[in-house]
Amino acid sequence: MNVRLVAIDVDGTLARSDGSIAAESIAELERVRAAGVTVVIATGRPWLVVERTAAEVGHVDHVVCSNGAVVTKWPDGHFERDIYLDNDVAEAVVNRLRDRIPGIGIGFELAKGAKAERGFADRLPPGVPMGPPVVDILDVLPRPVRKMMVWHDDYNDRTHHLQIIVQEALEQRAVALTSGLPFIEVSPFGNDKSAALDDLCAQLGISPGDVVAFGDEHNDVGMISWAGMGVAMGNAVDAVKKVADRIGPTNDEHGVARVLAELVP
Repeated sequence: MNVRLVAIDVDGTLARSDGSIAAESIAELERVRAAGVTVVIATGRPWLVVERTAAEVGHVDHVVCSNGAVVTKWPDGHFERDIYLDNDVAEAVVNRLRDRIPGIGIGFELAKGAKAERGFADRLPPGVPMGPPVVDILDVLPRPVRKMMVWHDDYNDRTHHLQIIVQEALEQRAVALTSGLPFIEVSPFGNDKSAALDDLCAQLGISPGDVVAFGDEHNDVGMISWAGMGVAMGNAVDAVKKVADRIGPTNDEHGVARVLAELVP
């Protein structure tokens, strides 16, 4: 395989279980990049958070974030893709979810930071900018919404079950994804990491067959299926392992670095 681009999820993939990124992994990304391979971080994290991750890793060419809604060139931060939910769709989705799932909580990722109803801040990873909770998330409109976050106290440990319920309620208006955090992420229909990577590769003149993608969660299924070689981490959920071309070591075993050492001479 002629590896020309690697796309790497962060949480549960490049990052270890404690959230840190091993020096061995950073060194391997430096090596493959020096060999001419384009390195892309592909995460559900918002830009304001993953920007710090890219700076920590250093050896990065592009960042796909917000589950594919945003693509930036690193390190200049130029936005190559920036997709938002239509406000009418966002409002319709909120009303439908409230009608179908009583007690649901909803938040919006915005261009800068996020706004959410009470109970959401405690579910966020450190570093995500959050102001005080809003009483009704619809009051945030018409500010543009990159994605929605949906949660329910009855499903804290069963987010995949909540995802199924949410997706049924959404019909074809948007797509519901999980990323290992205790909430569901709702993105514009047809948008995910694979769609963003497909656009990026078209711009770069790189075939999907020359791409290696690493992931562990449900929001990685699309890009693992799309890439010429999809690598599921040893700690990945079954849905990712099912579509992967190979299963590597876990994130705590420097799985990304070890697989790249084999694939890129």
